[in-house]
Amino acid sequence: MTGERGDQAARLERVPIDQIRAYARNPRRGPNPEYDRIKQSIREHGLDHPLIVAERADGAGYVVSAGGNTRLSILEELRAETGDERFAMVDCVVRPWTGDAAVLIAHLRENDLRGALSFADRAHAVVDLQKLLEAQEGKPVSQRQLATRLTESGYAVSQTLISSMVYAVEVVEPLLPAACGSGLARRSIDRIRGLERAAASVWKSHRLGTKAEFAETFGALCQRSDGPDWSFEALQSSVELELASAADARIHTIRLALDQALGEPSGGTPEVTLPEAPSPAVPARAANQGEAEPDEAGRAAEAADAGHARSNGRADQQETSPKPVFELAALRREAWTLAHRLAERYGLGALVVETPDLGIGFTVVDLPDESLISGLDPETLGRVSLLWWHLVAAAELMVVGPEAVLQTLAPSSNLGRILKTGDAEALFERVWTPDPGQAADLLWRALPESDWQDFLELMRTYRRLHGMARKRGDALWETRAAEAGD
Repeated sequence: MTGERGDQAARLERVPIDQIRAYARNPRRGPNPEYDRIKQSIREHGLDHPLIVAERADGAGYVVSAGGNTRLSILEELRAETGDERFAMVDCVVRPWTGDAAVLIAHLRENDLRGALSFADRAHAVVDLQKLLEAQEGKPVSQRQLATRLTESGYAVSQTLISSMVYAVEVVEPLLPAACGSGLARRSIDRIRGLERAAASVWKSHRLGTKAEFAETFGALCQRSDGPDWSFEALQSSVELELASAADARIHTIRLALDQALGEPSGGTPEVTLPEAPSPAVPARAANQGEAEPDEAGRAAEAADAGHARSNGRADQQETSPKPVFELAALRREAWTLAHRLAERYGLGALVVETPDLGIGFTVVDLPDESLISGLDPETLGRVSLLWWHLVAAAELMVVGPEAVLQTLAPSSNLGRILKTGDAEALFERVWTPDPGQAADLLWRALPESDWQDFLELMRTYRRLHGMARKRGDALWETRAAEAGD
């Protein structure tokens, strides 16, 4: 997918809010239920984390590119209400424009991680993405191809789930708009689909009419049952009555026929029994096992690339005429790519910023977002927190001097303020710190295979960087300081 590699250069920049536009295809179609709480927090404390924005394709400013539409709206509102210029500028992680499809996926991933999206919102976003890709590439994109593309972009969704989403948007919502507006869950969508298939089978076996006539009848029954208090049982009862009347059969006979048809699903999407897929960026352990195959298949090319990079790393060390600056830059780039890719899958992408000429090649610019952390279950909180600590450790923020680290952080960074004062207790209060002995259970064993390989490769790259710097006599943390003194 164009631009969805996670390895595009990004930079920290302070941007006027009137140069930033909300993303028009924001997956969340309704108001943010946390709007008032977030607004009060920003009014009192300012923005805790930088917005992630992309340079607009037309060069006219920036667009929010991975969550943040709510925060931008609040900043605009507070500036208008108070006239306070502290709301006029905002720290941003600025990325190049990589296309509508890549930005939509980033918003989908970020919103879904926070638990802010209903099934309908997710479904509309995925259907919109399919249309965007088809328009971009000038050819159809199948549901299986779309599932692969999404998985490669760090948002693991199965073809089965996409099939349910398409059915929800294209079939159910036009027939049951009020029920969908009240928030139909995935299970209800799959039950409706199962009922439609079972009823079509009974319709056909009793020779009650054509497929088109059945579709019209089933659609009319759905529309009659629609309402904010819609129930599946009421729809099923009306379908049973309609079929019994049309077939001149006892309703008990029709009910048995429907039950039999529901118990023998045809190929394709299974009815009723499909569980709701977990948020892909923070997969539960049981879900990892179920989704491992498509995720691993979709990431085969990335694994091959990583292997190629490892081979190149060994070959570089054996060259008789080395180019130290190039080699260090390449390894720093590889470290940032791996760290950023891991961070994005767990809602931490905005915090990992490239430092191409300093340190390990990346830095962690702030603490995890409190609105993210507060919505996680204990197991996922442990995984995300441990990953944050591992990334901080790999970026060496706790082992080099504050003067070296602070040059990579914005003045508004909470992490920067803590590192500057050396207040370790404040850090442990703000970031949940599991017992290190739990790392194996909460992180190492729980990561999907593709994430685990990226994690290991990041550690290898870290060691290669230090090994090369030691061999060449280079100082990883002195480049900017030396340049500043020239």
